[in-house]
Amino acid sequence: GPHYYIMHRPSKTVLDLTYDQYEFDGVPVPYHLGRPVKIDANGRDVVIRFLNAVGVDFTTAIKNIDKGRL
Repeated sequence: GPHYYIMHRPSKTVLDLTYDQYEFDGVPVPYHLGRPVKIDANGRDVVIRFLNAVGVDFTTAIKNIDKGRL
């Protein structure tokens, strides 16, 4: 099924809270097959909660989202 993650597009750095569900079975997540989605107001809140969970400075991240860089 679908797998959701955040990728910083300029650096290709992946933030994925659920990567271990695949690595546990020895299956690498094929990030190269991913595609961007438009982030609406609700999706933006989801991204902020995700970034907070992984300890990322969401203030900087949200500025990048607003500029279409995340």
